[in-house]
Amino acid sequence: MPALLLYVSGAFLLASTVLGYLNFTRLKEKNARLADREQAITQRTSELATARKDLKGKDADLAAGKKENEELKAGLAAAKGESERLGAQISDFQAQLTAKQGELEELRKAASSTSLAGPAAAPAPETERRIAELSAQVAELSQVKASLDDKLAAAEGRARSLQAAEARRQQGVAARGLSGEVLAVNPSWNFVVLSLGDRQGVTANAEMVVMRRGTMVGRVRVTSVEPSQSIADIVPASVPPGFAVQPGDRVIYPGG
Repeated sequence: MPALLLYVSGAFLLASTVLGYLNFTRLKEKNARLADREQAITQRTSELATARKDLKGKDADLAAGKKENEELKAGLAAAKGESERLGAQISDFQAQLTAKQGELEELRKAASSTSLAGPAAAPAPETERRIAELSAQVAELSQVKASLDDKLAAAEGRARSLQAAEARRQQGVAARGLSGEVLAVNPSWNFVVLSLGDRQGVTANAEMVVMRRGTMVGRVRVTSVEPSQSIADIVPASVPPGFAVQPGDRVIYPGG
């Protein structure tokens, strides 16, 4: 009987040891999973903090862009207004210059005809005085018109420069606002096909954020651009554990 009790006690002890080991193993695995989960949460929290920081930066960029836009538009309007004013002045001076030149030409022709008739028919002093007066006026008008032409050229140059600056600014804004969709995913080769291409302003090496219902699920970097589509590699380590880029996810170019 004592031997039987000893045997039973040993069996219970062995079973307790095995159960304890199994429980310890399960607890260890659970702790490992919890550690991985905590690491994923920490990484996600860091990404969210970075996203918030980027958003604040984008808000500041947007405010600066709006101010720049207003300044460019005001400068362009002023340059166009100056061009129109100078153009009107030039037209007015050109009309005066043409009239004076016509009158001067007529007087010179008349004076030349009179001179050919002989010394007795010399041009009257009044005619000579008028010719000299018109010559001075023509010279003055020509000088003023030349100055206005230079000012008009400068104003038009400023307008063209401002228009080019506005076009560059608009292109930058459009690029920062690019948004499209993931059309297909190749997990074996770790690349995706996007619904954005050269026509939308996508360029090679541009990095875009992948979003799903307001949550960032990773980043992609464009490697090949076609007219209406592009191919991009999924950036390593940008996809948090438990996530995967899927068809239908949104892609946004944050600019930079």
